[in-house]
Amino acid sequence: MGITFFHRTMVKSAGKSRSLFKRRSAEGSRKRAVGSRKGMGSPTNLKNNLRQRILNILRSQKKEDILKKSKIIQEKLFAREEFQKAKVILFYASFDGEVETLEMMKQAQKLGKKIALPMILKEKKKLIPALIEDFDTLVKGAYGICCPARESSCILDVEEIDLAIVPGVAFDKNNNRLGRGQGYYDRFLSELSDTIPTIGLAFDFQLVEKLPQQQKHDVPVKKVITN
Repeated sequence: MGITFFHRTMVKSAGKSRSLFKRRSAEGSRKRAVGSRKGMGSPTNLKNNLRQRILNILRSQKKEDILKKSKIIQEKLFAREEFQKAKVILFYASFDGEVETLEMMKQAQKLGKKIALPMILKEKKKLIPALIEDFDTLVKGAYGICCPARESSCILDVEEIDLAIVPGVAFDKNNNRLGRGQGYYDRFLSELSDTIPTIGLAFDFQLVEKLPQQQKHDVPVKKVITN
């Protein structure tokens, strides 16, 4: 009798322990799942996901489509008052499926505009604007992006720029900008006077309703032009 009672007590105790262990394991799993979902929904992760999705589309475009849409964007840009008034224009050297700028720069130069491109100082994560007269002298710089040769460049002060043309992976309808995650243009744009027009160029699929929550260092542009 005593042995039977003892056995039943031990079985009940073991059953309770297993039940408690299962409940705690389930609670731990739920907490980890919630934490994982929260991480997935953080502004940084949302930006990274959007950035990768848009980059995939940019890289999958046909060259002829890029040129066709870029021509439409060029016509819109050249028609703007900010462009027509500007004497010194900072462009960007397009790569990786971005809105094509080489023909824009050549045509702007023919219209009497002085053209500048940024040199990328990778060690300082900084952009330095420099005038370019002959596009055949451009060299491959950091990240494979064409830029003026450092040894023969005419460096500009940011105050000399009349208009800045800015790349981006995505923009929203409030002119907020999503770059490639290194902060080069955010730092550069923060140095520009508020009176200098800044225009982002993008294909229509790069324009979204609203970008994920912006951070203090994120700098919007004044205008976005799409095809």
